[in-house]
Amino acid sequence: MDRVRDRQLTENIITVLRDKKGYDIIAYNVRELTTFTNYILIVSFNSQAQLDSVAREIKGGIKSNPYHIEGDGESGWILIDFGEVIVNIFLEDVRKFYGLERLWGKAKKIEVKNV
Repeated sequence: MDRVRDRQLTENIITVLRDKKGYDIIAYNVRELTTFTNYILIVSFNSQAQLDSVAREIKGGIKSNPYHIEGDGESGWILIDFGEVIVNIFLEDVRKFYGLERLWGKAKKIEVKNV
């Protein structure tokens, strides 16, 4: 994918996350820090059912098919890998435990308005 399409995919996913009531959405441009992806998204939800629902919505509602999906609502963390964009969907306590934000602290943060 090219940079414009990568960014558009990221924005489309963020729209789905917002629509499904995701909160504390963080997006990082990690293009300069890694070779395996360009964007990392991190979002929290309140229930296992919400995690499963948003994962289904992202799989079905985005015009790009993910390469890999790992986890489920029961585990508290679902990772959806589109190659150029990786989405991490968490229950809040699981997100705090793993602290992915610490791993990407040097990355360029993309402003996401949490509504």
